[in-house]
Amino acid sequence: MLQINVYCLDKGWLFNDLKELFNIAGCKASTNPQNNCDAWICIRSSELKFSPDITRTIVQVHNMEPHDIHLFNAALGVVFTHPMQEWLWRRSGYNGTSITIPIGTRKIIQPHAIMPQRPTVGFFCGENRFKWKGSDVFKKVVIAAKKIVDFDVLMIGRGLDHISDLGLYEKRAANPDDYSRIDLLFTASISPGVPLSVYEACACGKIVITTPRWFPPGRWPSVKTGQTHRELTKHLISALKNRENHFNNAIKYASSPYILEDWIIKNIDFLNKKLKRNLDIINKLPR
Repeated sequence: MLQINVYCLDKGWLFNDLKELFNIAGCKASTNPQNNCDAWICIRSSELKFSPDITRTIVQVHNMEPHDIHLFNAALGVVFTHPMQEWLWRRSGYNGTSITIPIGTRKIIQPHAIMPQRPTVGFFCGENRFKWKGSDVFKKVVIAAKKIVDFDVLMIGRGLDHISDLGLYEKRAANPDDYSRIDLLFTASISPGVPLSVYEACACGKIVITTPRWFPPGRWPSVKTGQTHRELTKHLISALKNRENHFNNAIKYASSPYILEDWIIKNIDFLNKKLKRNLDIINKLPR
């Protein structure tokens, strides 16, 4: 049986949960790539260069920015998590083998049986120095909505100190139980990709209020999209005013067409198929 090493640097909780799932699936997860393995899965695309042999390494893409395309062309394969990633990379010159698999929600996340005591809006993300995750947009919408309706704010993630005055701020990754603490999830990142928190909020039937993004094929009945601050504020106010009705119909609204644990297995299957195909090609070469 092949020994597959899944690696990425430890930068807090980001991607460490993926390493744990790969461990459960039978892979060997580590912070740095290990030399004594048969093949590698690189979780963070900027770390492909650390692989002992990129010709036996598949690399995952979790962002929208292309890196060193020549390096990726030499890799065994690329796993995109969003169709726009492939479009951007192909336009930049990527001509290797790839597969696009939406990352999805953790299987354990289901609709909840208890509604939060107070109307509560969730904002779960790790903000960066460019504010690409939309924390400033979130603050403007919250301030505007609070003039009309009373509610609490729960922020979970990192880099949100500048908006921590909005409510409760917990510096960590969101757990499955955290979705039971909110009536709706707000997301405003500039990326067209779908954050993990959105997949998970949809899985438990929570309303998701979001800036425009490109959802993969599937059923997304609880998603409300707004182009402007005014539209986003209107959606938020309406959702909070109708929170009881939405909670009572959470099972009807719940949607989880993509499952994270399935995504893990599909990565491993893609790697194994690529290795087998390459071996078949080598065996057919004239001796």
